[in-house]
Parts: sequence; structure tokens; C-alpha cells
Amino acid sequence: MPDLDIDVENWPDASSDSVWERNPVTNRFSLVSFRGKQVDRRWSASDIARALNCGFSYSRDDCASDSDMVVFPPEFKYSPNTGKPIDKKNSRPCTWLPTNGNEDLKSGLVRGGCLTSHPLGLKEGSDLGQDPDRELPLPGPGHYRFCSGSFGLLSSFLIALEPEQGEIYCWLSSLGEWSALTSESNSPCLISTTLQRGDWSIEALDLAGETILFWPADAGLIAIKIDMLSLSYEAQVLVEGVCLSIPRVLRDKIYVLIEKPDRAVGAFSAGAGQSIGNDFCELAVSDIPNTRWVIAAATPREIIWLSDMGQVVVRPSAQQYMLIPWEAGTEPQFQLGGPHCSSDGRLYMQVLHPTLHDGEGGFGYVQLGHANSNQRPHLSFGARMLTGQSSIKVEKWLKEDPWIEPTVVATMAHENDEAVVPILESKSDMSLLVLRVDHLQGITALFERTEEFIPTRFQIMGQHGNSGCYLKRLREPWNASAFVFEGVLFIYHPDIGSLPGWLIKVNAGD
Repeated sequence: MPDLDIDVENWPDASSDSVWERNPVTNRFSLVSFRGKQVDRRWSASDIARALNCGFSYSRDDCASDSDMVVFPPEFKYSPNTGKPIDKKNSRPCTWLPTNGNEDLKSGLVRGGCLTSHPLGLKEGSDLGQDPDRELPLPGPGHYRFCSGSFGLLSSFLIALEPEQGEIYCWLSSLGEWSALTSESNSPCLISTTLQRGDWSIEALDLAGETILFWPADAGLIAIKIDMLSLSYEAQVLVEGVCLSIPRVLRDKIYVLIEKPDRAVGAFSAGAGQSIGNDFCELAVSDIPNTRWVIAAATPREIIWLSDMGQVVVRPSAQQYMLIPWEAGTEPQFQLGGPHCSSDGRLYMQVLHPTLHDGEGGFGYVQLGHANSNQRPHLSFGARMLTGQSSIKVEKWLKEDPWIEPTVVATMAHENDEAVVPILESKSDMSLLVLRVDHLQGITALFERTEEFIPTRFQIMGQHGNSGCYLKRLREPWNASAFVFEGVLFIYHPDIGSLPGWLIKVNAGD
């Protein structure tokens, strides 16, 4: 804050679209506005240096104090006080979209499973059986999703999203606290109650150097642009109605299922281009059931929304949009995981059907995107917990298609009294975050234990053995999630009351 008795000078910096103030006595700079908006005074000089890749100094010759550095506009390469070269932060943004990161479909990962390209293996000396390496508070009571990104800046920021309350928070690392982002007075309501806690998520696109979040709400599909340095956001309703699915981006187009104000349900798409406007068009899909579409799976070729009523399939390259009901009696097992991507790139859903096993009923896998009358399901002798490209049987991690029975099964003493639920699988370092709970019945009965606090052990399985366990008593522990931010694997569940995190191994260049 400049001295009140000194006339400070405005110092515009065209390269970063920012305006600074300079104290002519001390030659000390402070950031006033960025891209036409006032910078929130809670941002420290260190945060601003990271966000804009500014030069900084701890030298008293540059009027730095004992408690904080001084920062210079990005155009400065040398100190105006000493003439010496000045350091820069040069941070690298870390991106993460709920629930499993910001995956490039070209990598072969199927969106809609619990697969990520981020490594999960812990750094040497870090162990889930020990105290967390980092621990953040929660923004407050609620059910959160977490994302991170640069939002048009040069470093990453951690964001907490609360869809049931329609709130967005930013983590201020220098202050060690969360700050609620404010919106314009005429911004639409972000509250989402139709999509349940485990179903809700967002999508994002980077357009003209800025990140646009696509937020499904009860008011419709909303485009959100976050201005991080002013701790504010702008929101615009793209399609009015109630979102019945999360949106999916495929080939620079956004797709979503919405109940329109006239109560009809439609599938909508829009090209992103260089801007987002009211140019959504309704797809030629009729008679879509008015229900909650709990999973949105995507491959490089198609998007498939799933519900208890059936599938809606979108294949942009073929201009093909289909509604495919489930065969009579089919019960998709969404609680056991999303679609499985087979070794040949096809998507399958685990189902329970009364006639799959010679009329006695049982589990099987139905190929998605094709009429049920044209296929024979793959049969399975028992339920599997799916990750998207592998599965869990009892407590054994299986890497082949889930309908292939392993030649060797788990033989540990506790295999019949423990359930293992995968939370997140990394395809970059072949590691798997799971939770283990004591359970004496079949895996499907686990999800009926909704009111009790269950002793839960989080563990990382990998190529070099399993790490120790992080222990907690949780209600509905299978609703736990995880995310990676700045080299730390954080675990989230509302009953934990904080965000414990452990350092992970980061590859060179990551």
C-alpha cells in the first residue's frame, strides 16, 4: 500500500494488460488492476509474481521488508534500484478437472471412469500410513469438487466448487485460507440439485487465453469465466432449463442433456470457436426420458450418457444420435463403477440380468452404443469394481477385461470379509488408490450401509507393493474422491473435515 502523502504514479504494462502503481520515493511497485478489473488486496506479492511471471526481490536495496518480497511489472528484467538482474518465479500450471483430472482423449483414456494420467505413486519418504505431508482446511460445510488451472495466468490455482450451494472458492496459499469468489449481481444461480453429489462435474475449454468452465445447474448450462486476481467470476446461461447430465466436450464442441422450460428433454451441442454465445442447437434425438443421466462416458469417437432408462449416444463424425433403452430386466450397476474400455477400445457396462446365466440371472457386460438385440453380453461370475480399464475382484487388481476370470485369485485370510473400492487409477505410473472396508457380504450389499460410520483404510496399490493405510471412520466411504495439486495427492470426504495430502513422485518435465 503506497504512502498517503506521496503522489504515486500509474504504470501501465501493455504486455500483461495490467496497471501498476509506483512510489517515486522508494521505486516500489504494486499491482492495481488486471484486464480492466481491480486486483483484490488479499493477493500477496509472492502470489502476483507467480501469477504474472513477474520479477521479484528480497533485497533491502529494493525496499523489501522482512515479511515480504517486492515485485516488479513483467516487463522488468533488471532492478530499477540496483541495476541487477531480477529473479522470476517461472511456475508451471497444474490442471485438474473433477473428477479425475483434465484428460486428453488422444491419450486413450475413457472419460467417465476413475482413470487419470497424473501419477499417484508416493514420493520416497511419503506414506499413507504416516501423517499427511500437507493438510488444507475445507472452505466450510458442504460437498465439494476440486479443480485447478491457470485461468489465463501463468501459475495454477486451486478451486473448490459446491454445486448444492452454488459457490466457488479459491485457495489463497499465502494466507492459508479459502476465499469465496463473488459474481456480478445479475449472474445466474449456480445451484444444482437435480444431479446428485456423485454425478455432478464440469467441463472446460481454453478460449482466447482464458478458461471457460461449463457448469450444469438447475437454471441450465452455464458458462463461467473466472478472474482470479479480482477473486470474481462472470456467468452466462447458455441453454435454459434443468441440466439432467454433466456436459462433455468432444472435438471442440460441448454436449449436454437438458429438461427445457416446456418439460421436454433435449440434447444440445455448440461449437466453441473463439467465443461462447447463445448458438446452441438441439440434436435430432427424440423421446429422451426425463431422468437423471448419472454417467457421461466419452472416447475420441463418441459420447454416451447412461441412466437406469438406457443410453443416449452421440457420434459427431457420423452425425449420428441415438436413444437406446436397456433390454427389459437389465439393471446397470453404476455403483460398481463406470463403463469399461476393453482392449479393443469398445465400451461396456456391467449389468445384472435375470436371464444371463442360463436363466438363473447374474452379472454380465453389455457393449454400449449398440442395440441390445444385436449382441450377446460377456458373462461374469460375480461382481467387479471397475476403474475404466481394469477391475477389482475381491481384493485383487485385474488388468484384463473384467469378464476374463483370473487364473490365480486372492488367497489372503481377509479376502472374504473385506471390500476394496477403487477411487483413482493412474495410467502413467500404474498405481491405484483404493479404500478398504470390513464387509462380510457381497460387494453390492456394501452400498446399503448408508447411515453407519464405517472404519475405512485408504491405500495405494502399485508395481512396487502397497503403501500403508490412512485410517478414518466415514459414512458412505465410497463417495470419497482424490485430486492432484502441485505435486500432492489430496483425499477428500466430508467426514474427514480437512484435505490431507501426500507428496507424489513427479516425472521430470511435469
